[in-house]
Amino acid sequence: MEQTLMASGNTLIQELYPAIFENCQFGLIVLDTQGYVIDWNNWVTKFSGLKLEEIKGKQLREIFPRAMSGSLGRAVKLALSRGMSSVISHTLNPNILPLFSSSGAAIDQQLKVQPLNVNEHSQLCLIQITDITAAVKRDKQLLENLAEMNFQKSALDQHAIVAITDAKGTITYVNDLFCRISQYGREELLGNNHRLINSGVHPKEFFRDMFRSITRGKIWAGDICNRAKNGDLYWVSTTIVPDMGKDGKPKRYFAIRADVSKLKRAEEAANAAAIAKSQFLANMSHEIRTPMNAMLGLTRQVLETELTHDQRDQLNKVSTSSQALVRIINDILDFSRFESGYMVLEQVPVKLEAVLMEVSNLFGAQIEEKGIELFVEIDPDTPLYISGDALRLAQILNNLLGNAVKFTDHGEIYVSVQTERRDGESLLLSFTVKDTGIGISSEHIKLLFKPFVQADNSTTRKFGGSGLGLSIVKKLVELMGGDIQVSSVFGHGATFKFTIKAGVVPDEMQLPYKAHHDLQRLRGKRVLVVDDQETSRHILSRLLTAWGIQAVTAESGDEALLLLAQADWENQPFYAVLLDWRMPGKNGLEVATEIKRQLKQGGKEVELKLLMVTAYDKQTLLNSSGVECVDGILNKPIVPSILFDALLRRQAPETNDRDKHTDRTFNGLRVLLVEDHELNQEVAANFMKKRGVAVTVASHGGEAVEIIKHKTFDLVFMDLHMPVMGGIEATQLIRELPQGQNLPIVAMTAAVLEEDRKKCADAGMDDFISKPVEPEDLLRVMSRYFLVSDQAELANSTVLRNESILDLAQGLHRLDGDKVLQQRLLLHFSERCQFIAKRFETLISDADTEALIELIHGLKGVSANLGAVGLAEACRRVLEEVKVGGKLSRAHFEATLLETRTQIQQYLMDYTPPNMDNQVAESVSITEFLGELERFISKQEVIPDDLQALLAQLADSELPYSPGLRQLQHYLSHFDHQGAGEVLTVLMSNFTNKHDE
Repeated sequence: MEQTLMASGNTLIQELYPAIFENCQFGLIVLDTQGYVIDWNNWVTKFSGLKLEEIKGKQLREIFPRAMSGSLGRAVKLALSRGMSSVISHTLNPNILPLFSSSGAAIDQQLKVQPLNVNEHSQLCLIQITDITAAVKRDKQLLENLAEMNFQKSALDQHAIVAITDAKGTITYVNDLFCRISQYGREELLGNNHRLINSGVHPKEFFRDMFRSITRGKIWAGDICNRAKNGDLYWVSTTIVPDMGKDGKPKRYFAIRADVSKLKRAEEAANAAAIAKSQFLANMSHEIRTPMNAMLGLTRQVLETELTHDQRDQLNKVSTSSQALVRIINDILDFSRFESGYMVLEQVPVKLEAVLMEVSNLFGAQIEEKGIELFVEIDPDTPLYISGDALRLAQILNNLLGNAVKFTDHGEIYVSVQTERRDGESLLLSFTVKDTGIGISSEHIKLLFKPFVQADNSTTRKFGGSGLGLSIVKKLVELMGGDIQVSSVFGHGATFKFTIKAGVVPDEMQLPYKAHHDLQRLRGKRVLVVDDQETSRHILSRLLTAWGIQAVTAESGDEALLLLAQADWENQPFYAVLLDWRMPGKNGLEVATEIKRQLKQGGKEVELKLLMVTAYDKQTLLNSSGVECVDGILNKPIVPSILFDALLRRQAPETNDRDKHTDRTFNGLRVLLVEDHELNQEVAANFMKKRGVAVTVASHGGEAVEIIKHKTFDLVFMDLHMPVMGGIEATQLIRELPQGQNLPIVAMTAAVLEEDRKKCADAGMDDFISKPVEPEDLLRVMSRYFLVSDQAELANSTVLRNESILDLAQGLHRLDGDKVLQQRLLLHFSERCQFIAKRFETLISDADTEALIELIHGLKGVSANLGAVGLAEACRRVLEEVKVGGKLSRAHFEATLLETRTQIQQYLMDYTPPNMDNQVAESVSITEFLGELERFISKQEVIPDDLQALLAQLADSELPYSPGLRQLQHYLSHFDHQGAGEVLTVLMSNFTNKHDE
């Protein structure tokens, strides 16, 4: 049985052998002892191209003579004669046998030659051929990659400073450049932490943020200052790449650096140069502005005297030339600010109408002189207030409108603004300034926004200018998050369009002239717009339509009269007529006269408003025949709020009158003028004295400080750069004086850089006027810090004639008959009136409605308790006006406050304050004392004299809680009951906690 199985197995093996031999995936060649081919498999046939029948019985030397003459022949000989096996390496003997793939490419081979023992008398040789083409190709690619990597590493090492650390920051690799720049040897670095080269320049937060980033797998890049072994500092621009493991945590960090020490030094030098340049320009500006201030001021003073026509003309030219020089200085300074990166924008509430009207007024005289018309259109959907920088927006518009006026001799100029997009808390506003002037050629448009460039040299010579204006405009627009574009056809005008991003202000500040009840009064009314200019008719009718008013237009006086007659016939009367003054045919006054005549002749009582609209001299219009027929005069360009108010009132408001307040007086205002330049002293002092101001002059800051110690002032104008003591130091010393803590101090200086303004604010100054000083700036500041805002309104105020101001009997009754307490509280109150007036003006100017309500509400309670009944009533009136969004009776309030203060001072003329007991009451129960104070503060009632005295004693002491009480005193003296309540709550909480402990 076993023999049968063995026979069967041998038969199976004999059958399998040929199949295995022929189908294996490598070549097999069998040689006998003489080197003849006994057999080879299909693989050899396939890649050699030789069939077994062709070569069987031949020696391998005959078939592959070249191969057998070398290493293959020696290996076969060793296998047959000595029974030794050999492997022929492809590296040393590539492609021994001529074997090729179907594509014709040579096959890379590895040969194994070994003896094959059939029996003890017969020894054969087996050659095994393995196709290693893919492996060779892979190895070749790996070698090439390695070579490339070595090359890149070598190239990187020539420039980059490279280091590798583990996850803990321990250095595991550094290249030669790292060693060279750090001055540490490789053996000193490896195994050490990177903290070895920490310079100490960067704060801990710098590295904390860096490691927070790279430990999360993020690439970090930035500049780092390191310290070399010898202590020198060097800067490297660094990129750190984390190598993250499968667990999501970094395994190591690769840091690649470049030495930027020279660049850093160059940046520092450039910054220093920019600062030096800026300082030089600021100093030069100061040196130029100081004499310019005197020139302009003295010129104005001479112009106010009797002069011949030629003298007046020559002085006007001096003034115009001086102002042109000032504008050039401003342009150069602004350009310098941009270059040095010092240009900073404000973000405060801005009334768009006010900015546009200010810009329009600036060029009003030139526009009228040229006989062109200016139109301003504010899209009805544009908010009245935005958050932005009014000064810089006005600067952009001034420049663009100034160019339009300069290059336009006939036709019109059109300025518009609309909201292009609103996104959450921001707006994108679009402005257009379009003219019908000389235009700009296409080849010059692309150069227009470059500094010191104008359309061409002839333009510079003819029209003047530094060529900086539009360059500054472009930079300002871009700083505001927008862009600017220009389109023009030479000879046919130009259109400038720019956008800016602005912030959104609270809804309560928006469109107060569109109060619901006022809109209801106008909705559905019919208004006739009469103007020969199509642009004017379009702007006015669009605005009226947005308010729900039916606008009808006419381009001549005759057409207007026909439309009025038709309206009367159809019983659809007009509510108002907007008449342009100067039109072809019948002018506006002639039309108004005819309308009045027809109304009188018809005997009809028709409520028809006749509003005259003019772009020309209003004074001439007021002196013209027929002006008595109109109900009001509106100057072009017309803005929405002016038109809205005019339609609601019988008498339209006065507008666009730049000299409205130039003759205003400030009788009783006490001003200290601190100025070292004698001419500037004379100019400013004379200007103020002419308007009733009592002026005291100091030549330097030290003198000003001494004067303030002994005299009382309402306002200080302070120069910055003076001998002995400058304005900044003087202001700081004045603020330390009791009488100087709330004294308004206004910088009046030729230093106009942003950092100068910041220094002034930091020192405690309240306002800033740049030299040369314009009369409007002095008037603006004096109006802000003078109790009464308009002398004419004060004279007409009924408060002085009809209203009761003080009811001291009532006040004394509320104080339980304590006359000493009453006198003390009235004295304190009168001392705070100046602050209240200043605060009132500031809050209105800043449109801070919430703070205004808080101020007036607190003042109302205090006034009522003291018996200042007139002021309490004025406060109630203002509160009502604020709540309904109406116009504030500012003049009435300010006049009442002034008269209240005057009457209180008259009452207290013989009052002598009692001496205070200076002993500190250590035994006082502070919790009970604070509780008593809280009772009066929460109800906004007058605090009794004994509590006031005790508060003053405790606040002036050196007890632990004295600083908190001084803060409480500050809020109470400013009538800030909310702030006082918050401080009191903190104090009471602190003492309660200590008691609990």
